[in-house]
Amino acid sequence: MRCRGVVYALAAFSLAALAASIALAYLGRALPSLMSLAAGLVALASLAYAYRSPTPEAEQTT
Repeated sequence: MRCRGVVYALAAFSLAALAASIALAYLGRALPSLMSLAAGLVALASLAYAYRSPTPEAEQTT
């Protein structure tokens, strides 16, 4: 469960970077925008990982 929280924190940080990417693209700064866009892709990947990873309760077998 703790690992999932770390993944969600990474996703939140990366989504903030994606918002910065949009703002930087609007201002015309290409390189920081591309770097922030890459962070946004990390956000999407980490959210997908958190969504698909099994919970500890699901892994337990009785």
